[in-house]
Amino acid sequence: MQNANFKQLVLVGGGHAHALLIKMWGMNPLPGVQLILVSPSWRTPYSGMLPGLLAGHYSVDDIHIDLRKLCCWAGVRFIQSRVDSINPVAKTVSLIDRDVVNYDLLSLDIGSTPDLSVPGVAEFAQAVKPISLFYPRFQALLQRCRDSHQPLAISVVGGGAGGVEVVLALAQRLRAESLSGAITLLLRNSKLLAGYTDAVSRMVKTQLATAGVQLLENFDVAQVTSGSMTSTTGQQCEFDEVFFCTQAIAANWLFDAGLACDERGFVKVRRSLQSLSHTDIFAVGDIAAMVDTPRSKAGVYAVRQAPVLLANLKRALLQQPLKPFKPQQNFLSLLSLGGKKALANRGNLSLSHQSCQSMLWRWKDKIDRKFMAMLSDLPVVKMVNSVAVDRRLIPLDERDQEINPEMRCAGCGGKVGTDILQQVLTEVTGQREFEPEDAATVMLGSRTLIQSVDQIKAPIDDPYVFGRIATLHALSDAFAMNANPTSSQLLLNMPYAGDMQQGREMAALMRGVLKELQRHDCKLIGGHTAEGADLSVGLVVNAEYMTHQAATAKGGFRVGDQLVLTKPLGTGVILAAHMRSAAVQARGDWVNGAIDNMLQSNAPAAAVFSELDVSACTDVTGFGLVGHLSEMLRASAVTADLYLADIPLLDGALQLSEAGVKSSLYQQNAKALKALSIAAEVAADPRFALLFDPQTSGGLLVGLPPNELIELEKKALPFWRIGEVVSAVDDGGWDMNIL
Repeated sequence: MQNANFKQLVLVGGGHAHALLIKMWGMNPLPGVQLILVSPSWRTPYSGMLPGLLAGHYSVDDIHIDLRKLCCWAGVRFIQSRVDSINPVAKTVSLIDRDVVNYDLLSLDIGSTPDLSVPGVAEFAQAVKPISLFYPRFQALLQRCRDSHQPLAISVVGGGAGGVEVVLALAQRLRAESLSGAITLLLRNSKLLAGYTDAVSRMVKTQLATAGVQLLENFDVAQVTSGSMTSTTGQQCEFDEVFFCTQAIAANWLFDAGLACDERGFVKVRRSLQSLSHTDIFAVGDIAAMVDTPRSKAGVYAVRQAPVLLANLKRALLQQPLKPFKPQQNFLSLLSLGGKKALANRGNLSLSHQSCQSMLWRWKDKIDRKFMAMLSDLPVVKMVNSVAVDRRLIPLDERDQEINPEMRCAGCGGKVGTDILQQVLTEVTGQREFEPEDAATVMLGSRTLIQSVDQIKAPIDDPYVFGRIATLHALSDAFAMNANPTSSQLLLNMPYAGDMQQGREMAALMRGVLKELQRHDCKLIGGHTAEGADLSVGLVVNAEYMTHQAATAKGGFRVGDQLVLTKPLGTGVILAAHMRSAAVQARGDWVNGAIDNMLQSNAPAAAVFSELDVSACTDVTGFGLVGHLSEMLRASAVTADLYLADIPLLDGALQLSEAGVKSSLYQQNAKALKALSIAAEVAADPRFALLFDPQTSGGLLVGLPPNELIELEKKALPFWRIGEVVSAVDDGGWDMNIL
């Protein structure tokens, strides 16, 4: 039984400090606090390994932290979105593609933003940060070099460690692929690698010359045009591609929010890492300007800030004194030299002799891989539930309430398996009384009302996104019957929480529900709320026919009908892998793909099918593809061939099935074929298990005559032909062949 939550701690940005904080939180959370990470991407790069990626020593996956996977393991809510603004008075974070997130405490670790103030940089150049934008352009440059019949002129602007590592990595990559290019490194002044020893600077100049990189000093870029840069002294530098690795600035919305910032927009913080102007806001990493102990922007400080930040966030929530962060005076810098070589520098000491460079790279590689493994090789942790919530977290006006979930009223839960449901309904109502359809048809005088009800338990912990998914899931029953939803009532079961926190969660969920209802011109006319152990949403949906045609039913298959599916399968197995703390987990991009799939409305598909002669239709949801297809075959008294190789799958579904991952409803769904004979080679195929994978907000399964399939191919609708109705069954039964 989970604890009730009373406070909301929001992390904005997936930088190194926040990633480490989440790992530590997972090992030792603070009961009663909902921790949320907001990040524009499901993964974040480890900048220390970027030169190795450019040089070809690492893959993209090697240098990225999977934030969604990490958050799920740690019990942290992950919201993939970009921040538009923050309101320190209302204590809200406004997001680009949704409404707001409330916070009690806020922590910022968003890194820096490229300074695009030089005229022409935004139009004709590419900054090295963010890496998500830089790396695709770097790959495009490599392809241009492969396709070009003459060397391209490539410039890198910036004589710091970043510029040096990028230009040497680029030179190494071209050399490794036997490509040619005229590479130039531009310095604003005559100093290469400010802050490093003269010995390191000299050795790097030697490396640049050996790599064929021209060093252009005292070139302060004043303007960039197509193919040319002009310095403040009027000097020209021609290029085919240019990358900027120069001093960055902070996002504008920090200053706009009224936070105390330095001249470049970075948030001024105390030794406690608190904002100078707002004690409920913390900042770390590159976005923080440490006022009392100024330091250069370096990842090593972010890593060391993580444990102090976590301790102080917990202390602030518990109204305890905060700890100071004491940054080291100097730190060890291991500078990549393109090939598998590196230099070392710490303060006035350096190690740069050629005899040491290979050893130093191996050392750096070991350190970097160890850091990444710490955030990707996640142990199986038994989370302790129902630990007493510290009363300091509970608002004074809520302390007299019953906060033990076991003493409060229970709510309702997940879906019952199709085998149990069919057995009980047949026993209670009789076979003739109950014919399963997606919705009920009720005659009201001359009008026909289509009504359905559906309820699901939250498969993800973001209430806003879940509200959207649950609504689309419920509306699909109407779409499957050739009907447009017109009104609905909401059945809402909220998890135990303090009044304020429960209100925040309900508001986020309702915004998601209303977004989809409004998008489909469906009015919310009432509902009922309760609380329980889990978040679940149900909707009663009223609908009317789309066209003059009657409702499409499950039991209308005809011999020769083609079986068509409008969405790929795999949401069940991906969400199952995402929610488990085990070695086999879903990648963040797989989960994103599943969420995007669930957020696709079936309304466009239903509109297309309303113009065709559809024999039978249903939506594929909790009973899985075979479960829903068997209902249709039984109602139609026919047999069908199902083509296993043609079943569309979401990215990651097959890999997880091969690893043996299954949804908890799989065993119940698999009983749908208990009376059938399945060939051994088919049953052994990992795609076979996915036929029983329960889907949330799945696609439409439709039977069409062959001539209508030809018409469907003319429509702008994604679909897959997955089988065919082959014969009638004389005894009124049904059959299925999986080929």
